[in-house]
Amino acid sequence: MDLPPRVATRVDSKVRAFDANPLVKRIVTQAEAVQFIRLLDINTENPSDDQGLIYAYAKAMDPESVVREGEYATVMKYAQSWAKSFEFDAKRMFSETPFLTPTARQNMRDTITKKFKAGQQQYQTLRKEYARQLNTIVGNENGGDYLTDYSAGFPTESPSSETNIDGFTVTVVNKPPGGG
Repeated sequence: MDLPPRVATRVDSKVRAFDANPLVKRIVTQAEAVQFIRLLDINTENPSDDQGLIYAYAKAMDPESVVREGEYATVMKYAQSWAKSFEFDAKRMFSETPFLTPTARQNMRDTITKKFKAGQQQYQTLRKEYARQLNTIVGNENGGDYLTDYSAGFPTESPSSETNIDGFTVTVVNKPPGGG
């Protein structure tokens, strides 16, 4: 749809503001963490999977930070309290063996998922507000069409079917009427 230049400038500004919104960036980062943890075998024997889970956990808890060696060291620093909370063996963190127990992995998965779910409603509310503002700018009810729908890539809880393709499980999701 061709918009008059002045309107197009306002729409572009609003769309860029939505994309740059910290809440949008946070929920997209958390969605990535949830997708990762869902692919992770709870009974993994790969120590890299445990490291990846810790990074995913750190990113889900504080998505704006960059998880670097310093942040990983901070995770290690709090290993004593985490050992109690998440039930992992801090001694094994420094060996070539997995250091998280299946219970610890599950506890971290649950926490990451809860954190993500908490942000989903905020994201939807923010998106609706930006769409409402765009509707006013463009003078119709299609303003939301200008916004990227990041929720289209969010993990879902209601898969309709799963198929194994070359060792990967592909989940097909049925959307409710009206796009959900």
